[in-house]
Amino acid sequence: LVRWYQVAAFTPLCRNHQCIESYDHEPWFHGGFAKEAVRRVLELRYRLLPYMYSLFYEHYAKGYPVMRPLLFEFPDDEETYAIDDEFMLGPFLLVAPVLKEGARTREVYLPKGKWYDFWSDKAYQGPARVCVDAPLDVVPLFVKDGALVPMWSPIGCSSERKPDPLYLHVYPGNGSFALYEDDGETFEYTKGAYALAKFEVSEQAGTLIVRKSPAEGNYEPGREFVIVVLHGVSKVVKMIKDGVELKELELPEEKREGLTQVEGRPAIKVRDKREGWELKILVE
Repeated sequence: LVRWYQVAAFTPLCRNHQCIESYDHEPWFHGGFAKEAVRRVLELRYRLLPYMYSLFYEHYAKGYPVMRPLLFEFPDDEETYAIDDEFMLGPFLLVAPVLKEGARTREVYLPKGKWYDFWSDKAYQGPARVCVDAPLDVVPLFVKDGALVPMWSPIGCSSERKPDPLYLHVYPGNGSFALYEDDGETFEYTKGAYALAKFEVSEQAGTLIVRKSPAEGNYEPGREFVIVVLHGVSKVVKMIKDGVELKELELPEEKREGLTQVEGRPAIKVRDKREGWELKILVE
């Protein structure tokens, strides 16, 4: 049951496929460990809703699938052609669910590039086949270099959406992602009530540059801050937003820009602007 939820949480339609006269699929019927393991992966799905919602917009606009075979993102890598037990969620997240009963490890193929374990930030260099630990409460999940993954704070259902602050998880490298937002309920987006903003990251000689382009559309998400969470970075030496150097925050809750931490990782809190912004980060 836990392993099935770990697959479903990353599919476009999250469901557990219970049928009549089958065993109970509600996680609370299977003990505390199963309940907490399922809670963990479903909470992650809710946190990933800004990323996934943007992927659905991309599907609407370009026809790209939300859930993708590896060969879609890596067409020049013939090793990906026959892989049917891993998939990409959008351009950046590689999901390698455990499909064998009782397995607590599995082999994962990582295409060309640098990859980060989502849970630990351990780095791997592809192309490579790696054996990774997969205890019952962990689904193997990897993030491509140059990724920008927008996330929310944990919520219990989609109606509790929390657009402020937006947590933008950034991984060293070069990449871009278009964040799509609307009210999530009406068809007003057809009349221009949406916001489409492109985020970019580039890496140059120990400096990360994160940019937000001016937003398209007239929807206001009601967001004051974006928190740029840095992965694969041990220390921030200096940070400059739109030409102004930022300082360290004393408390994460402070209503100003500056350096803080999120889950033990360096993070930079910046005031969001519809017209866009640029953040230069000197890192070690």
